Amino acid sequence: FISHLMRQELHAAVSVAGIPVREDHPPIVLYLPEREIHDISLLFIHFLCRANGLKSIFLGASVPFNDLITVGDQFPNAVFVSYCTTHPSSSEAADYVELIESEFASTENQFLLGGKVFEGVGGKERVTTVTDGASLAGLLFAEA
Repeated sequence: FISHLMRQELHAAVSVAGIPVREDHPPIVLYLPEREIHDISLLFIHFLCRANGLKSIFLGASVPFNDLITVGDQFPNAVFVSYCTTHPSSSEAADYVELIESEFASTENQFLLGGKVFEGVGGKERVTTVTDGASLAGLLFAEA
């Protein structure tokens, strides 16, 4: 019940932010991988993006990987952001990073992935991994 109220408040805050979108920053695409449904932290990042004048696109929870490829084609310089709690699992996290690297190798898209599941998983050319929300926000809003 409380989480539902939090979602409503965050959606309302994003819709009335009214801050002009900066054109000098790539769009931020917020998503959760398939089977990941814990989206409140992602909604909060969406709110912070809008409050900082960044164009953000909220895809939501459990987004199929092929849909990310389609969005990447539409926004060729986008920064994809996700914060995972259960999926991919810790044992699948490195494979997920490798999949992103291989599928987005010919693009300018970047990925910023956060969550404990990425502990010990190094970043790659297109993928940066962090284990906590503060680090993710610090990287995302460093230039904002």
